[in-house]
Amino acid sequence: MPSFFNKLWPSKPDAYISTWTKNNKVQFFHTSQADRAERYLHEQALIEDVYFGVGLLAQPPQRGRGSANDVSHLPGFFMDWDVKQPGNEAHAKTELPGSVEDVYTFMDEIGLARPSVVINSGNGIHTYYVMENALDLRDPDTRAKTATGLRQFQRAIIDQGKALRGWKLDNTADLARVLRWPGTFNHKTNPPKRVEMI
Repeated sequence: MPSFFNKLWPSKPDAYISTWTKNNKVQFFHTSQADRAERYLHEQALIEDVYFGVGLLAQPPQRGRGSANDVSHLPGFFMDWDVKQPGNEAHAKTELPGSVEDVYTFMDEIGLARPSVVINSGNGIHTYYVMENALDLRDPDTRAKTATGLRQFQRAIIDQGKALRGWKLDNTADLARVLRWPGTFNHKTNPPKRVEMI
């Protein structure tokens, strides 16, 4: 099975993967070091929540994990769906899909195509609509238009979810968004839940 990196970045742009923990530990890996980045994420996940930046960076920033203005490439559009399941104490909100199947049924109902890549985050799913060639955001105007398009994409889903299901879905439409890498662990619950590609 192709690795998560290869599924997300089939064109392998010349850029950097950012990683971040809730303890503000930041590491950067060139895309040629994707295997090394994955090993690091898996190792760090044994002790804490660890995330990666969905948008690749042109260069590692001097401070922090990188902002939207540092993002040079995006694999496509994405959505973070929280799922409220019985016995799941990870989410304070209750107005959420009750299962992954609920999300898929909703997608079909509103005519939203099934995603290219789906990650079970432990307490929900991350869905990716991957482009064959990564979106090149090095031009500021292109970056701004892509940011607007991502916001509109997520806003349409959120509005439909509220209108048709009463769901209160989170808006995660920023180019510097961090999400979970498969093979890591979600430590919001005890015991932690494994993050998996499905």
